[in-house]
Amino acid sequence: MTGDHQPPADHPGEGDPRRRMPVTAWLIIGISVLGIAIYLFIDHLPHVVAVLPYVAIIGMAAMHLFGHRHHTGAHDSNHRRHGGDSGTDTRESS
Repeated sequence: MTGDHQPPADHPGEGDPRRRMPVTAWLIIGISVLGIAIYLFIDHLPHVVAVLPYVAIIGMAAMHLFGHRHHTGAHDSNHRRHGGDSGTDTRESS
């Protein structure tokens, strides 16, 4: 034994104070981000508006790339289960 004590898996970070960020740190980060956003919108509104289409395009591309990870291997079975090519509809009609 080397004397290293690992906290149990059901209580992550309880024994290690470096793993949890104090509330005051989150408050400082939140106020800083809010201040930066207000500054950008007050002093640089034309620049912010000019960048919005690019932010939207990058956001859509990122959602497309990172949002499809749940489809791996299950697309065909989901398609058949919901009445795809088989011609039979298993859903109830109301």
